[in-house]
Amino acid sequence: MSAQHYDYLIVGAGMAAACAAQGIRERDKSGSIGILGDDIDPPATRPALAKKLWLDPAFSLQKIWMRPDQHAGAHLHLQHHVVELDRHECTVRCSNGAHFHYGQLLLATGGKPTLQRLPPSERVLYFRTVSDYRVLRAWSHTDGILHAAVVGGSWLGMELTAALCQQERVRVQWVISQPQPGTDRFPPALCTWLQHAFSTHGVEILSENHVLQGDESEDDVSLILEDGSDISADVAVMCTGIAPCDELAYQSGLAVDDGITVNEYLQTSDPTVFAAGDIAFYPDSRLGRQRVEHVDNAQQMGRCAGRNMAGASEAYTHTPYFYTRLFGLDLKGIGHMSTDLQLICHWKTPPSPGNTPCGVIYYADDDSTLRGIVFINIDDSEAGLTLARQVINTRDSGRPETILKA
Repeated sequence: MSAQHYDYLIVGAGMAAACAAQGIRERDKSGSIGILGDDIDPPATRPALAKKLWLDPAFSLQKIWMRPDQHAGAHLHLQHHVVELDRHECTVRCSNGAHFHYGQLLLATGGKPTLQRLPPSERVLYFRTVSDYRVLRAWSHTDGILHAAVVGGSWLGMELTAALCQQERVRVQWVISQPQPGTDRFPPALCTWLQHAFSTHGVEILSENHVLQGDESEDDVSLILEDGSDISADVAVMCTGIAPCDELAYQSGLAVDDGITVNEYLQTSDPTVFAAGDIAFYPDSRLGRQRVEHVDNAQQMGRCAGRNMAGASEAYTHTPYFYTRLFGLDLKGIGHMSTDLQLICHWKTPPSPGNTPCGVIYYADDDSTLRGIVFINIDDSEAGLTLARQVINTRDSGRPETILKA
């Protein structure tokens, strides 16, 4: 089979890939673009799958699609799983036998869920794709009460548990390894607030637990937990993190670490091959080398990679933000969130049952170097994020009152 040629070839069809196509077109209006995705769906705004699609009745599935193939000269090839990268011949090979030749290549393959004790199925969802959303949505519309077990205290686990427990006729049990939701990220008072919020919405939290064993039958999913208890649910949703899909890079001899190692221009150890999104292990100008799984990073890094593929030579200097919304708790921040760091809390309204907290949490090293800032229900957090980047960049942790007022 002869190889089809693209000036710009993108492996992966997620948000980073769609934004890369936009970046290419900002610099090159005519070069051919090929996008290879192994899913059945085009790129989508993935955060909506765990939040807005469940909580906003006016928001439909049709609003999540990103269509990079609408750019002139861009072609989207779905259900094309790339299994081999030959950097000497500048070609990739797919499992269906298709070959593609490239001038510049972007690896935007994202991450794959870390499998637990059960393989994925119609009753066991490793919630990652639009197809997973469709299946879980269908389960939520079944007759009677749906019993859903959510496993994992990740951001996704938090968001999906919050979304499901606000649906009619859905009962949720939530298995987390932490003593309370968020104890690896938040101060104790905020963790207690979250615990109360989830419990008030009917969630049974099975804390300090792991799944030791699982079994699926025609009628249910059974999970045996570390404390000896067991769960029998209609559907189990695994939210236990992802691992970077860096096999192609590794097999082709590219440098990998926690993902694919890139320089400030998002080039791999091969200057004709770039990487962006969840897969990229990159040098953040403020926080050092890291790999980030947030949507802002996928969008901004994808666009920058596309522009650089088309000759821009622009360093990626953006420190991405993250956000979530849980029961009226609007959280937005940048940098590292970990209780391994020093937590400095400045509350306008402290967390307590019946109150919606409002304030700023700072995360600092032992030498007081600022590593992260989180805004909770701060109205003008966009201005605050700009200032937070400046403060982190100058290594100055002595201005909390300035940021709080931003």
